[in-house]
Amino acid sequence: MAGKARHSSKARNHYVHQGYLSRFASRKNGSRFYIWVYDKAQYSFVETNISNIAAERGFYLPED
Repeated sequence: MAGKARHSSKARNHYVHQGYLSRFASRKNGSRFYIWVYDKAQYSFVETNISNIAAERGFYLPED
């Protein structure tokens, strides 16, 4: 990766490591881990892949 920017605004950066999240997995499908999360907007629990949570696009980019 020499010469390339490591973080881009299009990449999702996890602020909670997926290795930690996988320990809370309710099930595993191949190499994908799923956990239950609470959706405050819908007032319900949903099961989702750990790649979809605790992540934000451009989290490690400097602010303007």
